Amino acid sequence: MPRKRFVCMIGGWLTLSILLSAQEIRIGPRKVELHGFGTQGFLYTNTNNWLTTNSNQGSFAFTDMGLNAGMQLRSNLRIGGQVYDRNLGQLGQWHPQLDWALIDWRPKGWLGFRAGKVKTILGLYNDTQDQDFAITWALLPQSVYPIDLRDATIAHEGGDIYGEVRLPHRRGTLNYTAYGGRRSDSLHSGFAYLATRFQIDYSTIAGPIYGGDLRWQAPLHGLTLGISRLDQALSITGWGAPPPPTPSPYYKNEGPPGFMPFWQYSRHDCILTPSTAATTRTGSTPTE
Repeated sequence: MPRKRFVCMIGGWLTLSILLSAQEIRIGPRKVELHGFGTQGFLYTNTNNWLTTNSNQGSFAFTDMGLNAGMQLRSNLRIGGQVYDRNLGQLGQWHPQLDWALIDWRPKGWLGFRAGKVKTILGLYNDTQDQDFAITWALLPQSVYPIDLRDATIAHEGGDIYGEVRLPHRRGTLNYTAYGGRRSDSLHSGFAYLATRFQIDYSTIAGPIYGGDLRWQAPLHGLTLGISRLDQALSITGWGAPPPPTPSPYYKNEGPPGFMPFWQYSRHDCILTPSTAATTRTGSTPTE
């Protein structure tokens, strides 16, 4: 990308993010809430390069930003969406994408529905990882929330059923989510970038996905325990070297479900948050 275009894009996105950090406009009688964020990081490693950057020499190629809007149509009906862009070394490369866009209807406290491109609830932070004000560290644990594969788990095209149930006798609260739909990865993510190292050029990375999340807000103030589950069948089409005349299925993954148990305890200014991700994948099946 030409340097001038790069600088203009950075300046434009950051300016809009600052201006829209907390704004609202009106469309008829309804308010539209506008928010934006922009972050710039610096990576340095003493030996190996990391996240496709030249981090052993120090790298500022760690930028992301987003703009989102939401509207409350009724007391129990809301719509919203977010556009996201990033440049992380060789990943993202300033290709903006629709991060999420949904309609959320919650007729009862214990029953709600979301549809569209919906953020995937997976562990404690997957669906809230863009909310920098709620997270004090620069990077989430990369074994659980890998930033190079962010677009693989951030959202699904489909729907959710969710709700909150208060347990009797002051035994806490259960929050549940069940979802299903389709995963569609960006061709500028870590998965696609890795494939190019083996002279494989993907044209699609997608497949069905479904799962759920159950978490218990315990009577002990500040204690949350939960588990997430993710099932998927990922199919990829692309070209090997030398390429065939048309895209062919190159890889299919239909592994057992992945489980992510987690718990969190917060007291005053201290938060203890261990997380574990357990997934199993079958081997790949290249085709001629």
